[in-house]
Amino acid sequence: MPSSAMIRKALTFDENNLVQNRLSYSVGVDAYGKYSFEILDETETPLPIPLMAS
Repeated sequence: MPSSAMIRKALTFDENNLVQNRLSYSVGVDAYGKYSFEILDETETPLPIPLMAS
């Protein structure tokens, strides 16, 4: 995760409006101006990104 990363918290809910997951996401820019994006679980382990646009 780049040192200039911005980290935000997010919750996902099931059909009964109960919290299903507590996640965070990290967006950063490296020294070359390239953006990075990670979805993190509660232990800050990166999760697979389901769909990425190129």
